[in-house]
Amino acid sequence: MVANYYGFVCRLISETTTGAIMLDLSFIIGKQFSSVTFVMDYYQFSFDGVWFNVMTDPIVETNEQKFFVFSPGFRDALVDLIPKIVTNARVEEKELVIELDHSCIIRIPSVREGNGGEAVIITGEDERNWWVLS
Repeated sequence: MVANYYGFVCRLISETTTGAIMLDLSFIIGKQFSSVTFVMDYYQFSFDGVWFNVMTDPIVETNEQKFFVFSPGFRDALVDLIPKIVTNARVEEKELVIELDHSCIIRIPSVREGNGGEAVIITGEDERNWWVLS
């Protein structure tokens, strides 16, 4: 199933009886943010074996401040999220929001200037389940 949800094009989502689109991200709640890889033009996040290939520039929020790509402290703030636990994950208007313990948040925008492709490709633990958000 493919649908447009707040600007994200989603695969493998559910549709409620009222026809509302629901992207269920509960499968990462309780998982540990276990690694981040900085690739040339994207990021790889691992949540205990669930992989997020992030093609847009994430924003990291701590209880002290917000960190944007290329701002001082961004890389350190992202790495410091290891080994925090996911407490909530949802799609809001134009962004995927992953909340972690200790009041930390990763925001993944659905679009990036000049990027018409995917925002996030999520691969499940068994590598057969995948979601594309664009």
